[in-house]
Amino acid sequence: MLYFLIKRVLSAIPVLLGITIITFTVIHLAPGDPVQVRMGQKYDPEVAQRLRTEMGLDKPLPVQYAIFLGDLVRGDLGYSFVKNLPVNELLRGKFGNTLYLSISAMLLAVLMGMLLGILAAIRPQSALDYAVMVFAVAGVSIPVFWLGLMLQLLFGVQLGWFPVTGMTEYGATLAENLTHLVLPAVTLATVPMAIIARITRSSMLEVMEQDYIRTARAKGLGQRTVLLRHALKNALIPIITVIGNMFALLLTGAVLTETVFSWPGLGRAMVDAITQRDFPVILGGVTLFAVTFVIVNLIVDSIYAWIDPRIRYT
Repeated sequence: MLYFLIKRVLSAIPVLLGITIITFTVIHLAPGDPVQVRMGQKYDPEVAQRLRTEMGLDKPLPVQYAIFLGDLVRGDLGYSFVKNLPVNELLRGKFGNTLYLSISAMLLAVLMGMLLGILAAIRPQSALDYAVMVFAVAGVSIPVFWLGLMLQLLFGVQLGWFPVTGMTEYGATLAENLTHLVLPAVTLATVPMAIIARITRSSMLEVMEQDYIRTARAKGLGQRTVLLRHALKNALIPIITVIGNMFALLLTGAVLTETVFSWPGLGRAMVDAITQRDFPVILGGVTLFAVTFVIVNLIVDSIYAWIDPRIRYT
């Protein structure tokens, strides 16, 4: 098992390196000068050249990348061009906010999606099954920003149950945290919930037709035992794959939800950095996302190996 995990970690290093190279190249080839954006209408060639030297933009691109990579190995993401603050300091809290929202949305999506999928698989072709499938299709079809606005209008403006924007400050009570979290978490969870429900239903239906399920029932095992101990465990591989992919996508896809609900997360910070040509913040944000993807995939691979030991030897 340890060898399996070490091999997965080592295989992720070239992926992270490739992501940083591609991101670094794209942001430097994209139109727009960060020095000109920072100076605005007060642009002066002499001052601009001095700023370019201070920022390290006067060096060749390979040298700039080597400096970035060396700092990255030491855990230093550099300084923001716009705010002149350490990128680690700027992104630490925002990444935590995005992670908080994404984990909450993912827990909701997994619990409700698997529950709906299992219920639909138990009674195929029933009214419940059709209702779950209609929800699944609607869930992946409704635009996230439109759903967020409708939830704000209904539950925030008309009913007044939840706040429509922002998140609580440090030291807030659990009830205050939950009231600010409900609407953005439900909005962000809708798409993965619908996909997990469909995959769970499909995987469970396939497993329920296997011979060992009929054998378990013939031995007189109860419905709950057959479902949880035999069917669900063997149906988990595709479900876990989807959960891992969805969680990784939630982190990057949270930008729309964060924008609609004014949630101070990493997605909004990345959009601001792109418009301001703040290269260190862009590189730092992409690196954080990439490392998170690798960690999520490593966890998924570990769960694979735990569920099916044969995977450890692949």
